[in-house]
Amino acid sequence: MSDYYLRVDKPKVFESKRNLSLNKQVFLLGTERNLSTPPILYKYFELGNDGENGFTNRILDTITEGALWFSTKRYLNDPCEMSYVNVAANSFPPPDPRVSFSIEPLSKKVAENFNKCRISCFSEYWNIGPMWANYSGGQNGICIGFETKNLIDCFFPVIYKSKVNKEFLSGEQGLLNAFSLKDESWSYEAEWRLIYPWNPLRIKENSNNDGLLQSLNLSIKEIVFGNQVNSDIKNLIELVI
Repeated sequence: MSDYYLRVDKPKVFESKRNLSLNKQVFLLGTERNLSTPPILYKYFELGNDGENGFTNRILDTITEGALWFSTKRYLNDPCEMSYVNVAANSFPPPDPRVSFSIEPLSKKVAENFNKCRISCFSEYWNIGPMWANYSGGQNGICIGFETKNLIDCFFPVIYKSKVNKEFLSGEQGLLNAFSLKDESWSYEAEWRLIYPWNPLRIKENSNNDGLLQSLNLSIKEIVFGNQVNSDIKNLIELVI
């Protein structure tokens, strides 16, 4: 799959230049369903044509500052998955006219905010052929392995199901299930997610309609190069890592 593998014996710990490092309270937490987060999770990158030696600025930000891109829902590869959030929101009981407060408007508001969340996707493995093809320009890309220990209870494992029953998408837990649910046909990705909740006061800098660039308390442990990556790029990465 790759002819070059770089292991970082002393993981690089990033200190943000703009005070953007985040703690665990920022993310939606997956602790209850997430007792076995892998020690390393991988993110695939394609090397673009802009910037020095063909690097995109986003990859340079990741390698030099630990910044990761969090996408909005429309950039997820399964166009149907986010519809589960609306199904879960509609599972709450109708409002009771006898009380002044009902959970239904609150649940719909939560669903709206969930739809605005930013998501960064990872995989358990670096050697998945379709992932190289889809996200790393064939073999002209890299795969970076991040240590998860500093945010170990913030990662959600994606749940793959071909059929979903009503109970699975009911109530508050149903909303969380909906946010990490994909069709079984995507199971080869072995995906995990970091989910950055919608907060208009926090999501300002480095944000646009497509997503959010955010520095994290994650250390790079491994870098795997596709076999089409030229030696100049490999050498440059070794210098900056």
